[in-house]
Amino acid sequence: MGGMWQKGQTGNPLGRPKKMSVAQLARSHAPDVINRLVFWLHQEETPSASIRAAEILLDRAFGKSVQPIADGSNHEALELDLNNVSYQELQRYEKTLVKLLSHTHQINDAIIDVTEEAEKAASEVQEITS
Repeated sequence: MGGMWQKGQTGNPLGRPKKMSVAQLARSHAPDVINRLVFWLHQEETPSASIRAAEILLDRAFGKSVQPIADGSNHEALELDLNNVSYQELQRYEKTLVKLLSHTHQINDAIIDVTEEAEKAASEVQEITS
C-alpha cells in the first residue's frame, strides 16, 4: 500500500508559497488606494478631503517638495562650526553622517519603487476608466 506520490516525487513542485512583505502587500493595494484618492479628489462637498487627496496624489507622483534648512545666516545650507570639536566627536559625527546617507539612499530607493508602482497603477486606472 503506497501513498499518492511515488518515491522522490513532491506534492508541491513549486515549493512553499513565499510570504509577502508588508511593502509588497501594500503595493498590491496601490490601484485601489489610487482609485479611492481619485474618488475623494472629485468630492466637491468636502473640499478638505479633496485637497488632501490632491496633495497625496501629487506627492506620490512627483515627490514632496524640498524644504531648505535655514541656519540664520541667509544661506540655505546647514553650517557646522568644527573649530573646537575633539577627534572623538568628529568620529561620532562621521558615523552619524554615514548612517544618515545610507538611510537616505534606502529611502530614495523606496520612493523610486513606490513612484514606479504608483505610475503603473495610475496607468492601469486610466486604462480601466478610458
